[in-house]
Parts: sequence; C-alpha cells; structure tokens
Amino acid sequence: MEIGLGSGFTANYLRNKNYTVTTLDIDNEKKPDIVANIVDYEMKSNYDIILAFEVFEHLPFKYLKTVLQMLHSHCNRYLIISLPEYLSCFFSLEFELFGVKKTASFRRPSFYKMKQLSPNHHWEVNSNSETKLKKLIEIFHNYSFKNVEQSLYQDRYFIALERIP
Repeated sequence: MEIGLGSGFTANYLRNKNYTVTTLDIDNEKKPDIVANIVDYEMKSNYDIILAFEVFEHLPFKYLKTVLQMLHSHCNRYLIISLPEYLSCFFSLEFELFGVKKTASFRRPSFYKMKQLSPNHHWEVNSNSETKLKKLIEIFHNYSFKNVEQSLYQDRYFIALERIP
C-alpha cells in the first residue's frame, strides 16, 4: 500500500518489478486505486508493507496517533515513511570528493528568525517540542512500531518501522 501517490514513481516502479501495489490518495486527479483521506479512511485489507512518503506532515499533528493506530491494525510487517526536517538553511550543497558523495548544509545562526513551515505542512520533524525526532520515534513505538532503520538525506528523514504484534 502506498499512501500519498505523489508523482506515481514509486508505485509504477514497484509494479514494473511485479509487486502488487494499492495506492491511496486524497487527490482524485492522481488516479489512485482508492480516493480517500487517510485520517478517516477505514482500510478493508491488510498489507505487508505500507509506504507513506511526505504524507504525515500534511495532517494536523493531532491526527498522527489515529492514523498510526489504524495503520498498525492493517500492516503485517513494515511501515516505511519519510518526513521533512524543519531547518533553516541558507543553502545546501551536494558534491563528490574522492568518489564519495557529500552534502553540506549551512544553517542559520541562532539569532536569525526561524523559517516558516511550508504552507501545506502542519508540522515537520523538530518544528516544535512534540515533533522532535526522539519523541516521534516514541510515538511510533507507543503504537507498536519499532524503529528498524533511519537515515537523513538532505532535509528528509527516511524511517523504516517494523510492526510489533
């Protein structure tokens, strides 16, 4: 199951590799298999893996727990997500040095005004005390998902969570 179809790249890629993928999105124009808002949608099937890339920050934070509870009930193995990190960068630079790709971000000094959230984001990782990465991992754990792996690439956290029965 892929929640939040975006450009359709992930679902198309997986289908080309002969995986069965069901897509869910609130936007009918993206032509998902299921048109619904994840907050109030009642899943009818279980899925081995649920993907949600750049989705949760579009929901008011108060709905995260409701969504996680529902996803736990319908996820057999893994929940794989990405979330943006809240930072104020002057700029980010990606370069290759001796065959190794590196990224350097130049953040704002502490006396500069914090950046505004994107107009369509309700929150981002580290945007307030509730959304600190450590707290988010605790929330996932409280809803029976354990953190298997996480990485930060540029300003995105990619987190693989395993369902705890």
